[in-house]
Amino acid sequence: MDTYSFGAWLKQRRESLRRTQRELADSTHCSVAMLKKVEADERRPSSELAELLAASLQVPEADQRIFVEVARGQRPVDAIWHLQNETANLSAPFHAPEPLPKPATPFIGRTDELKEIGERLDQPNCRLLTLVGPGGAGKTRLALAVAQVCQTSFRDGTAFVPLVSMSETAMIPTATAYALHLSPGRQPAEQVKNFLHCRKMLLILDNCEQLQGDLNWLSALLAYVPGVKILQLQGSACI
Repeated sequence: MDTYSFGAWLKQRRESLRRTQRELADSTHCSVAMLKKVEADERRPSSELAELLAASLQVPEADQRIFVEVARGQRPVDAIWHLQNETANLSAPFHAPEPLPKPATPFIGRTDELKEIGERLDQPNCRLLTLVGPGGAGKTRLALAVAQVCQTSFRDGTAFVPLVSMSETAMIPTATAYALHLSPGRQPAEQVKNFLHCRKMLLILDNCEQLQGDLNWLSALLAYVPGVKILQLQGSACI
């Protein structure tokens, strides 16, 4: 056993998931000072904070109640040892996203649009940005150029999700899983959410205009993955 207290376990879990104290504190709505005290075993988290820590640290739902009890000192840390062995699978990059499409000709012009889109994506409150225009207007080329300009803002890269062959919004999670080089299982929506939870990425969703259905999953995804932003491309006929 490498750790002997809840605080040490928490720190090891956080570092295995490549999270800074600031990132974990922000995702659980607590102060960095409080998190430092918890990791140093100077304070026990409240039940509410323990529940937020469990979600942010990707503790499986079946083990979250036990995690909270350990965090509150009601169980020994031994009860969650098995979770530490799973962090390698959670934190590993699996595979890099599919390479972005490479246009046959250089991108020329649209300097103002590039600047405006980049500035909007840099805003903390901008999580979903939609580019609307008729077919053939160059939305995809523009989005790929944006990805190049903003690459330093997304440490885990950009994933291009082509949706031209899809007809239902329910297929977006599966298409996203493939773009992330994941092997979609029975629940691709959950698989994508768990993969992206600790990552800082840009998702480009191309050809959204023909999809039938609601986009509730995208809203749920953005609520769960604070480091992810979406650039959505669609024709003039909006959903």
